[in-house]
Parts: sequence; structure tokens; C-alpha cells
Amino acid sequence: MSVSDLAYPISVLAILLTLLLASRPLLRRWQHRLAAPPDALISLRASHMLDRSRRLLLIECDGARLVVLTGGSQDIIVPWPGTGGTEAGP
Repeated sequence: MSVSDLAYPISVLAILLTLLLASRPLLRRWQHRLAAPPDALISLRASHMLDRSRRLLLIECDGARLVVLTGGSQDIIVPWPGTGGTEAGP
């Protein structure tokens, strides 16, 4: 296989990578339009993977924020301090 045979696939890969990297700022600019509307009753504010099976979520429900730990043996819901959320079971 010569260098000229590899030139086309490498150039196509380079163009695709360039397009992907160039789209990141555009996606950040449009992120607010993809988010839940401000009048939504429930919305996911943040999400963080702790490990392979557990995830930490910050959820806002009717003005009250809740921290939810999912995965593991049971799900845990804890009210965010100062938002008036109520503690709920799994």
C-alpha cells in the first residue's frame, strides 16, 4: 500500500475531525435552546457520573432542588439546602 493510497482516507478523517471540533462552539451557543424551558415543572440541572454504575443528579422540581444519587443498592433523594425541598424515599 503506497502513500497515495492512504492520502484519501487520511484526508477524509482529517476533514471529519475538523468539522466535529468546529461544531463544539456552535453547540455551546445553542445549548440554552436545548435546555428545558424556564416554566417547566421539572428539569435536570446537572448530571455527574461518579463511577460505572452510580450517577449524581441535580433536579429542580417546581422551584425546589433535589440531589438524587442513582445506581448502587438503592436510590437516594436529598433536598438541596435552602430551597424548601422535601426529603423523599427511594
